[in-house]
Amino acid sequence: MKHRFLKHSLLLLTFVITPSALLADRVEQVSSPNGNLTVTAGTDDSGHPYYKLSRRGQEIITRSALGYLLTESINDFLDNDFDVSFSNISEKDETWHQPWGEEDAVRNHYKELTMHLQRRGGLRIKLDVVFRVFDNGFGFRYVIPKQDCLRSNNKDITLVISDEKTEFNFKGDLQAWTIPYDTKAYEREWGKGPLSGKKWECTPMTIEANPNLYMMLHEANLTDYSPLCINNQGFWDDIAHFKVQLVGWERADIPNYQKNHLVYTDYYPFYSPWRMLAVETTPGGLITNRVMLNLNDPCKIEDTSWLKTGKYVGIWWTLHLNDFSWSETDKPHGATNNNTRHYIDFASEHGFEGVLVEGWNKGWNGMQPVVNDLSMTESTPDYDFRGLQKYAHDNGTSIIVHNETGGYSKRYENQMEKAFSLYQSVGANVIKTGYVGDFLNTGGVDDWQQLPHSQYGVRHFRKVIEEAAKHHLMVINHEPVMPTGLQRTYPNLLSGEGVKGQEWNAWSTGSSPSHTVTIPFTRGLAGPMDFTPSIFKFLDVNGDSRPHTTLAKQLAEFVCFYTPWQMAADKIENYQNNPRVFTFLENIPSNWEKTIVPDAKIGEYIVTARQARGTNNWYIGGMTDANARTINLRLDFLKPGKKYTAVVYEDGDNADYKENPYPVNIYKKGVNNNSVLPIKMACSGGFAIQIVENYDVEAAALSWERVNGGRDIKDGDGVRFKMAVLNTGDTDIPVGEVISAHVLVDGVAPFATVVYKGGLKRGQSVVLETRQPWTATTGAHTLTATIGYGFRLPGDDNASNNSRTKKINVKPSGEEGGDYIPVRGGYDLYIRKVSIDEQSVPVNGMVKFVAEVVNAGDQPAPINNDALLGLGFRIDGKYANSDLAMWSDHFRRELQPGETVKVYVTGSINNPLGPNSDKWQAAPGYHYVRVWVDDVNRLKKEVNESNNIAVAVFKFPYDKQHLTTFSTGDQPDDVYNVSTGIAEIITPADKQSSSTSRDDAYYDLQGRRIGTSKDNLKRGIYIHKGKKVIVR
Repeated sequence: MKHRFLKHSLLLLTFVITPSALLADRVEQVSSPNGNLTVTAGTDDSGHPYYKLSRRGQEIITRSALGYLLTESINDFLDNDFDVSFSNISEKDETWHQPWGEEDAVRNHYKELTMHLQRRGGLRIKLDVVFRVFDNGFGFRYVIPKQDCLRSNNKDITLVISDEKTEFNFKGDLQAWTIPYDTKAYEREWGKGPLSGKKWECTPMTIEANPNLYMMLHEANLTDYSPLCINNQGFWDDIAHFKVQLVGWERADIPNYQKNHLVYTDYYPFYSPWRMLAVETTPGGLITNRVMLNLNDPCKIEDTSWLKTGKYVGIWWTLHLNDFSWSETDKPHGATNNNTRHYIDFASEHGFEGVLVEGWNKGWNGMQPVVNDLSMTESTPDYDFRGLQKYAHDNGTSIIVHNETGGYSKRYENQMEKAFSLYQSVGANVIKTGYVGDFLNTGGVDDWQQLPHSQYGVRHFRKVIEEAAKHHLMVINHEPVMPTGLQRTYPNLLSGEGVKGQEWNAWSTGSSPSHTVTIPFTRGLAGPMDFTPSIFKFLDVNGDSRPHTTLAKQLAEFVCFYTPWQMAADKIENYQNNPRVFTFLENIPSNWEKTIVPDAKIGEYIVTARQARGTNNWYIGGMTDANARTINLRLDFLKPGKKYTAVVYEDGDNADYKENPYPVNIYKKGVNNNSVLPIKMACSGGFAIQIVENYDVEAAALSWERVNGGRDIKDGDGVRFKMAVLNTGDTDIPVGEVISAHVLVDGVAPFATVVYKGGLKRGQSVVLETRQPWTATTGAHTLTATIGYGFRLPGDDNASNNSRTKKINVKPSGEEGGDYIPVRGGYDLYIRKVSIDEQSVPVNGMVKFVAEVVNAGDQPAPINNDALLGLGFRIDGKYANSDLAMWSDHFRRELQPGETVKVYVTGSINNPLGPNSDKWQAAPGYHYVRVWVDDVNRLKKEVNESNNIAVAVFKFPYDKQHLTTFSTGDQPDDVYNVSTGIAEIITPADKQSSSTSRDDAYYDLQGRRIGTSKDNLKRGIYIHKGKKVIVR
C-alpha cells in the first residue's frame, strides 16, 4: 500500500534524571496536542510506577498502578522498587489512508512520553512505559528492552508473566456497559450498570460519566498476548478500582493447569498491547474515534490492490431455520450445486459481490465436525467446488469459502497452505472462518484444550490472517478474539463476529429491542462486526424465535453496523418478494469516505450517516429501542451548492415490531444541505435513507441478437437484449452506483440486465445485456427497455429519457425476412450512423461530423431546393440553450427507398472557431452528439417521425475507432462498439483492477471473465489484456 502522509512533524525532548535527583523528582507529564488531556506518570517513594489522566484539569483516572509479576525462570515483581532513569517526549502528526474503512483519511496526531524505568536491586531489570496522548484519548504499553539480565547461555530466556498489575481507577461510580469475561464468543447482550456493580468483565467497556463525557476502555494491537479483561477491586473514596485480569493457558483434563501462566515471551524487545481509553463529548464521538486504530502498526501488506469490499448473500439463514442441513448426511443438504447456482444467479442479477456457502466440505456434521474427516479442500459429492467458483466468476460474483474448524485449530493450521493455495487458484478472495465449541484444540482430539481468548488463541488467529494474506485472501472471522484494530496492519482481516448476532433470532427468544442500539457503542467500537443484518420475513421465523424489530429497522442495521463485507442474511426468496424495499440493499455500498453520528443515546437510539467512498452520496440509518420516537434530521453535512435526491425508507403507518413489523413508507424528495427531514420511528423501528447527487442518464440504444449469433430472428430462437446507457448530465455517476435495466416484451415478462457499478463519466456510456434469453414467437412484438426502474438510479432527475421502444418482427421458423417491421406507404428517414471525417483527432484538434441518413420507407423522400434535407447537431446537450449549434443543409435531391447518403456539417453559430465554421474543437474526455434529421420540419409528410433522432458517443483523443450511433428507428442499434475507450468502462467498480491487463483471460463488456481462449467465444466484443477484441 502506498502510504500518503499529508502532514508529519516530529519533536523530541529527552530528560535525563541524575542519581541525586531520583528521589526528588519522579513525576513526568505530557498533554495532548491541544491540551485537552494530560497524563501524569512516575514512581512513588517505594518505586511503584503509576499514572493518572485528567481532562481540562479534572481527573478522569486517578492514580493507578503499573507493572508485572513474573514467575518461573525469573521470579520478580516488576511493580515496585523502580527508579525513573530518564524520559522522552515526542510529537507526531500524520494522515494515513485506509484501503477500506469507515473513512478514507485518518489523522494520527499525538504526543508521546516514554518513561524508562529500572529496578533498584536484584537483576536491575529495565522496563519502559510508553504513553501516547491524543486530543480524544490516550494509550500506553509496556516495553521490556533487550538486556543482559534476560539472557542465559547466549540465548534470550523465557519470561512467564503471571499477573499484569495495571489498574484503571475511575473517579466516580459511573454508568458502564459490559459483558462478563467468560461469555462464550462474546455472544450476549451488554449490561448497563454502575461501575461498583461490575465484576470480571471483557473489554471494550463503555462508560457514561456525564452528558458531556463518554469513554471507552479497551486495548489496541493485541499481538502474542492474552486479551484484555478487567476485574473490579472495589469501590471506595468515590473511586471505582479496576485491575487487569488476564486469561491464562490451561488444559481441559488437568484442573487449574498453568492458569496463572498468562503470557510467555522469549524475544526482546517485548511489546505489550496498548491499553487505551477513548474520551469524547458525545456517544457518537466514540464511534468515530480512531485512537485504537492509530495505536496499531501501519499496514504490512505492500500491495493492497487485491483488497476489495462488497456485499453478499448466502446459504446460511436457511440452515439456521432448519430448511436445510450443514451436513451431507442429513437431508436436505444445503450446499448443493443447484442451491448454489440459484444464489449465484441472484447475486449476479442484483450486483452482489459474493455468495457464502456453508457445509460444502467433507467432515462437516451438523454443528460439530468429524475431526478425522474434516477437510478444507475436499467437497461433498453434491458440490462442485471448482465448477461453482467458475460459474460465479462467469456471472460477475464470487463464492465466499467457509472454513468451519470446530475449534480444531491445529488441524486447520496443518491444512491452511494447501487449502489457501486451492482457493487462490480458483479465484476465491474471501474466506469465513468459524470455531464453534468452547476450546481451541492444539493437536489431536484428546490433546490440549485452550480458550480462544488466550495467548494461544491470539497466536492462532494471527497465523491464519498472515497465511491468508500470502494467498490474497480476506478473512471474516467468526468466534474470534475481540478485535483491537489489527485491520490497520493486516487489512485482509475484514471483520469478526464476537457479538450476539442475527442467528440468535432464528433459534432463541431473540434479542431485545435495545440490543441493536447498544452494540454500536460497545462491541462495534472494537472494530468491524459481522452481525448479518437485514432479515425481511421474521414473524414466526422458527417457533417463537424472530427478530424483535420492524422491517425498516432491518434496513437501518445495514448502515449502523459496519463491516467492509456486509451480508444480506435472509433467504433470497424473501428479497425477491419485496423488491422495492430490497432496492436499498442493492444500492448501498460498503466502503466509506466519512462517517458521522448526528444523534444518539446509548441503548435508546442511534442515527448514523456514511458518505460513499469517492462520491458526494450519503447513506443514513436510524434505529430506536422499544420506544417510538420522531427526530428532525438536519442534512447540513451535505456539500453546499449541490442538488440531491433523497429516497427515504421509514416505518409505515401503524408499524409495530410485535404485531405489524412490515409496513415501510418509501418516498423520494429533493434535498440540499439546508434541508431538515422529519422522520418517525415505530417501537423498535427505524429508517434508512439514500441521498445521491442529481444526474441524467438516457436509454440510448436497444439491440437484440440470437443466442447463437445473428439478428434474423425466427420462431423458437433464444434472444438476448442489449441496452446502452448514456450519461447525458453534468455530473459524473460515481463508481458503486447501481446501473441496471430491464426489457419488456409486449409489456410483460421483464428480462433484467446484469448490474453495472463501474461509474459513468459525463458523456460516457455502457452496454447492459439481459441475463436470461427470451424465446421468440412468430409475429410483431414491441420491446420496451427501461433503466432505473423502481428506486434504482434515484438521482436521475429526468425520467423522460429512461425508456426506449422498438419493434421486432419474428418470422416463422425457416422463413426469410427482416427482424424489424418495415415502413409501408411513404418515406421514413432515420440516421444510421454519426461519425468523424478525420481518421484521428488529438485533444484540441478539429472535428467535422458526418451523418449517414437512410430512407427506410417504400417511397422517395421529396427533398429539393425548397425542402432541403436539414440536420441539426447538439454537442453534450448544448444545442437548446443558445450555445454552439451546428447544421447541415447541402443535400437537395430526392432520397430513394433504401438509399443512404452521407451528410456533412456545413455551418454553425456561437462557434469559438468563427461564424459558420463547419468544425468543432475537440475537448478531452467523453462527449455525445445528438443529431436530428429534418430538424426544422421541412418535410411534412414523413410516415414515421419517431425515429428522427440519433445519438453518438465519442472520446478524445480519438484514433481510428468506430463510433456507434444509437438510433430511434425500429431496427436494432449496433451496441457492440458503444463508445471509444471501451477498456475504461468494461467492469464494475470492484472488478476494475489491473487484472484485465495482467492476465490472459477474456472479459465481456460487463467485466465477466469468459475464459482464457477465444476459440469458443461467440460473436461480440471482448477485452483481452486491456485491449478490445472483436470476434465476428
